[in-house]
Amino acid sequence: MKFMSPITATVLALAVVGCTSSKSYDKGAKTATSLNESASLIQSGQGQLDKTMASLNDLVNNPGAPDLRTKYSKFSSDVDNLGTTATKIKDRVDTMQKNGAEYMARWDQDIAQIKNEDIAKRSADRKKEVTQDLADLKDKYAEASDAFKPVMADLRDVQSYLGTDLTPAGTAAVKDTANKAIKNSADLKQKVNELVAKFQELGLKFPSPTSTPK
Repeated sequence: MKFMSPITATVLALAVVGCTSSKSYDKGAKTATSLNESASLIQSGQGQLDKTMASLNDLVNNPGAPDLRTKYSKFSSDVDNLGTTATKIKDRVDTMQKNGAEYMARWDQDIAQIKNEDIAKRSADRKKEVTQDLADLKDKYAEASDAFKPVMADLRDVQSYLGTDLTPAGTAAVKDTANKAIKNSADLKQKVNELVAKFQELGLKFPSPTSTPK
């Protein structure tokens, strides 16, 4: 007996459930959109992290000309923008996870309507694979988030301290903390790169209005 490929089986499974699967496809497309938007936003956050570390380094490791106020203002603005971007990323990822959960639930409903056992099994196997991918993505996001929190905490501490003691002595006092944040940002960037790649990879596995499901 000739077996169908996983992709063909999934497409046929969607065809079997008709109008219902069309709505499921839409939920999958929303998840794909959320994944791609999250990846883009995280990349933007990485750029903001680079800017923040550059202004921090200039502030504490080159505190001379032109002026501490100018350097601090740049650094403080960068920290605030980084915090705003981090909040946006969390909101976008929360939306992605919600869309993904709805899609998985709808997938279960669609499988229950399939009469052909071979197609039903292939669809169930495919769903199991995507479910694991989502779980892996959640773990990678948690790793990146855990790496980000102490870096952001140090940045906020430096921002607060120098907001009161913006002097050469003040910059010297926070130099160790600042350099620790700069050092830890390198590990954070690596985790962020891996996270972006995972978002982009998984986005290709969901239905999209402009592409064939993978």
